[in-house]
Amino acid sequence: MTPQPTPPALRALEAAYRTERGKLIRYLKRSVGNDLAADLVQEVFARAARTERFDEVECPAAYLRTAARNALVNHLRRAKSKAVKFVPLDEVHEPTTPPNQLSEFEAGEVMAACQRGIDAMSPKTRQVFLMSRIEQACYREIADRLGIGEKGVEYHLRRALSLCRRAVAVRR
Repeated sequence: MTPQPTPPALRALEAAYRTERGKLIRYLKRSVGNDLAADLVQEVFARAARTERFDEVECPAAYLRTAARNALVNHLRRAKSKAVKFVPLDEVHEPTTPPNQLSEFEAGEVMAACQRGIDAMSPKTRQVFLMSRIEQACYREIADRLGIGEKGVEYHLRRALSLCRRAVAVRR
């Protein structure tokens, strides 16, 4: 029995595998690590093997790199969709147990501590904080109304929250 001649598409793919496999692994491992990069490269070449006209690809390196990038994007999408999603607790819901006198007292202390934190804020920081929390204005809206940038709004909110946290921590 004589060996069958290798089709040109398969020969082209074998040559591309020898020259491009290592480059593709190095390209992908920056994003997903060495083991997963090797798996993705294997997937790329498996898909390329199903292409009957791989020998007609003008630039196999570019073709394979694009296929590797697409495999990476697909992997990241799948991973993102499987990720655990945390849902914030809605403050509108009633507590499951009625508060006792101690918790009411503690809540009053926390509110007083927060008020001390708000009182310690500079006028602009206080204004940004209240616009954000009371009026529920977005960063862009606050920035436009106060004539500052969105980064400035972020700064003032970070500062305000830090002052509130410190005031509540001192209470304890």
